Amino acid sequence: MRNKPFVLLAIASFSCQHEPPQMPGAYKLISQSVNDGVKDSTFTGIKQLKIYTEDQMMYGYFDSDSVASFGIANYSLTSEGLIEDLIYSASDSTENTSHPTYKLKIETTAVGYKQEIDEMVFNEKKYKLFEDYESVGTAKTSPLDGTWEMISRYAITESDTSMVDVIQFKTYYAGHVVWGVTYLDSLKQLHTGIGFGSFEMPSNTNVKETIEVSSFADIRGHLFDITVELKGPDEFKQTITEVSGKRNIEHYQRMNKR
Repeated sequence: MRNKPFVLLAIASFSCQHEPPQMPGAYKLISQSVNDGVKDSTFTGIKQLKIYTEDQMMYGYFDSDSVASFGIANYSLTSEGLIEDLIYSASDSTENTSHPTYKLKIETTAVGYKQEIDEMVFNEKKYKLFEDYESVGTAKTSPLDGTWEMISRYAITESDTSMVDVIQFKTYYAGHVVWGVTYLDSLKQLHTGIGFGSFEMPSNTNVKETIEVSSFADIRGHLFDITVELKGPDEFKQTITEVSGKRNIEHYQRMNKR
């Protein structure tokens, strides 16, 4: 079986600088390599976006084998590096709700940052993981900036209304958006889906999302024109109307640092 890229359930960093790095922004993965103590292996075909807000980190990951994963964590910076407390993560058909804490390392670069994990255990073997990220964030701000947890979702088709039972998180920041969802199929098998791209908010009642990468092929490259209803600074409702007329209504609550 050929080597596969590492799907991380949380990402954090160390720094040899005396001052902690400034992390808020959006970052695109540009390379990943792994050392198993004998050789280096470089992986391609990985598409990953990480967004750091002032309090949380969220990433969405999709590789050439159609494996999707995402994770959300609170994070804090110290003079020695970055500490992340994982809130939730999922990869393919598994999820992690155990809230582990990770201490990892980064080195800032002219275009973004490099990340190195010295000891990562996979199948009872230790590896070193190296990743380079490029900053892609913009200076745009919006009332939706932050990390959100979906608290309800329902679909309306003509006169029929049905609740949709999924777990979903979404982060808006620096002109970019990333979301992740887990759901059960008819056989009660867990699945993970992700999407990320750019967004703009022309008004407090409208957001336009361009989904550049997604595990759902039919929405890649699609522009979503979404109606938004702000319910104060910590809640909002969004409505996505499909071509068929079906409306998907999602209610989100802001995730504050715990």
